Amino acid sequence: MKEEFLLLSKIKWVYSYSDKYIYPSFPKVFMTLKIELEKQLLKLLELVYSANYNRGSIRQKYQREILVCVGMCDSLIGLIKDKKIITNKRFLAFTNALNEIRVLNIGWMESIEKGSFYNTTRKEAANI
Repeated sequence: MKEEFLLLSKIKWVYSYSDKYIYPSFPKVFMTLKIELEKQLLKLLELVYSANYNRGSIRQKYQREILVCVGMCDSLIGLIKDKKIITNKRFLAFTNALNEIRVLNIGWMESIEKGSFYNTTRKEAANI
């Protein structure tokens, strides 16, 4: 049985959480914030797939972009909270998940730098 890629599953959770609890509370006046947050979350998902598929310096580039994207989501959700669009409880749930994503990604980056990440071919990696 394959283990679920934790980083990917956490991002999927954040996306579905946003869809269920963050987006419905947006007034029409602040739709640009909603759209930008959704774009950043989709970009985050794309970057994780890209980083997982690639190797070497290309992977590192995508991993750094993941950190930038998480920072953007963090800033956007802060603005959304400041505008009182979401409750403090939902804000905390969202930011805690973003912090977990950040920690998981940094751990992934460090494991590769230290060489503890598995060194396999793409075909072998697909079976892990």
